[in-house]
Amino acid sequence: MSSAETVYFEGQGVKVTDAMFIDAKGDQIPIRNISSVRVRCKKPENIANIAKWLGIVLMVLGGLALITSGDAGALTIAVLGIIFFSTWYFNKVYLEIGAGGTIQESLSAPARIPENWEAARRTAEAINTSITDMQKAQK
Repeated sequence: MSSAETVYFEGQGVKVTDAMFIDAKGDQIPIRNISSVRVRCKKPENIANIAKWLGIVLMVLGGLALITSGDAGALTIAVLGIIFFSTWYFNKVYLEIGAGGTIQESLSAPARIPENWEAARRTAEAINTSITDMQKAQK
């Protein structure tokens, strides 16, 4: 095995090499201990998007009804809109890593930002490539 470290991915505070996965918090997981890696989302992306648009509609309708009538029901509708919108806004994308017999989350970031999805996918791909290369080297 070569003494030079192969870097598969480095960016956004993350580094994946042929020996180690280092996340943005500085946690280090040896590649040889990783058995699986998946990109996950706290709430499914399609559900979160439905919640976003439903929230916007309810906030607008509730706000308009509140302005015109001042009714408590209108306030309830607006608050429900805020709750639905918050479901989308605070949704997280993360890596689910199986290592050492446990599943752990890593790289949690807001799912509403497309770059976070891309970074999570690229990191997962780099970890999988590193695992595959390690397995090939052992044969």
